[in-house]
Amino acid sequence: MKLSKRLNAVVDLMESCGKLCDIGCDHGYVSIESVLRGKARYSIAADTAKGPLDIAEKNISDAGLKDRISCILSDGFKHIPEDAGIDCVVITGMGGRLIKSILKDGADSFGGFNSISQFILGPQSEPEVLRSFLINELSLCIKKELCIEDEGKFYTLLDVRRFCGNVEVYEDHKASMGDKYGEADIMYGKYIDEASMDTYIRQLMHLKKKNLTAISMAERGSGDSAAEKIKELKYKNHLIDIKLEELDKRGI
Repeated sequence: MKLSKRLNAVVDLMESCGKLCDIGCDHGYVSIESVLRGKARYSIAADTAKGPLDIAEKNISDAGLKDRISCILSDGFKHIPEDAGIDCVVITGMGGRLIKSILKDGADSFGGFNSISQFILGPQSEPEVLRSFLINELSLCIKKELCIEDEGKFYTLLDVRRFCGNVEVYEDHKASMGDKYGEADIMYGKYIDEASMDTYIRQLMHLKKKNLTAISMAERGSGDSAAEKIKELKYKNHLIDIKLEELDKRGI
């Protein structure tokens, strides 16, 4: 079994845990690799669709891990037992708004996620919606973000933790309940892992170019909707410029 660059990064990012829960597990690759590498002693592989879950069960059986990985048909956390003892959660391969919805529903049934020490989240779209929710509603800390380029596409992974008291100090930054995120940070991230910084800069430049193309197309239109779209895209590029200026000041 060979993992994609994106899924391999998910497992690399994971700290050792007792029990992993992979929400939206698809074919179970993250659970299998995590257990094989010793990152997780046990894993729950959950998905809303029976077809992918059946394939995951076969893959798990072929790997000889039926006693260490269980498959659950579940929409988010809905059918995950509250006493499952989960301490790490992976949710990737879906939009930021959907991940937000899954976490919002799960927080109500899992006591605010007090027992979970690490979340690895991979929003495929609208990461700003997820960042805002994590910081402003769940009061969680985004320890760092990884930017990955895999087969011509850019992916973002968020390493999310709980606060330890009012302040938690990490090797690369200090985060507290008062940690301030500006609009550019919410939109494009704040604590970018140094190892993926070159990829992150390429992603920002790619997004800026994409926005310029969309602006050019919108300028051919007319009316309030076209004007509003142009204004929105120009503001997004303004925020990208803020992030690039920050990096330039740091000598990156």
